[in-house]
Amino acid sequence: MTLSPIRKLCWHDKRAFISVMENAFSPDPLFQKLFIHKQTALIATYRVRAFLSFMFDLSMLLGLNTRGIFDGDRLVACYVLEVPGANLLRKISGGILVLMRALVLAGKISFGSVKLVNDYMRITRSNTPKGRHYYLMMIGVHETARGQGIGKTLMQEIIHHAENDKEAIGICLDTENVANLSLYEHFGFTMAKEAYLDGLVVYCMFRKH
Repeated sequence: MTLSPIRKLCWHDKRAFISVMENAFSPDPLFQKLFIHKQTALIATYRVRAFLSFMFDLSMLLGLNTRGIFDGDRLVACYVLEVPGANLLRKISGGILVLMRALVLAGKISFGSVKLVNDYMRITRSNTPKGRHYYLMMIGVHETARGQGIGKTLMQEIIHHAENDKEAIGICLDTENVANLSLYEHFGFTMAKEAYLDGLVVYCMFRKH
C-alpha cells in the first residue's frame, strides 16, 4: 500500500466516504437495527447509503473535521470529529441546509429509523460532560486496509488535535459494539455511562486530558 498523509476530505470525496463507512459500519448493532429489512433479514443497502450521504453532507455543511487516509487515490479510512467553538454563522446557515437534507432522508429511510436516530442523538448528547469537549461522531477503516495501524494513526491525530486545545476537557464518543471497548480503552477512553435504547446498549465513553 502507498498511504498518503491524513488530509481533509472535500465534497468530491463523498462517494468514497460512503463506501468506507458502509463497509465499516454495516455490521454495527445500531446500523443493523436501523436498516435491517424485516422480510429478508438483510441490511437495506440503499438506506445505509442514504444515511451516510446525509452524514457526509452534515459534516461538510457544519464544518466538522472530516479527514481521511488514501491508498493512492482510494480512500481507505476516515473520521468525522465535532470540534467545539465552530463558526456560529456557518452553523446557522449550514443547519438550515442540513434540515432540508434531513427531510429528504426521512423519505428514504423508515419513520421508525428516523425516530431511532433522533432518540440516539438525544441520549448520547445528554451523557456528554459539561464543558468544552470534542465529539468523535464516526471513525472507520475499510476491511481491505485493516491490521496495518491505520485506525491507530487516525486516533492519534484526533487525540493530538484535542490535546492542543488547552480549553477543552477531553473527547467523547459512543459505541454499541462491545468489541470496540478494549480498543478505545487502549487509547485512554473510559466508560462514562451505559445508556439503553430500544434493546441496544450504548456505551458512552470519555477521554479526559
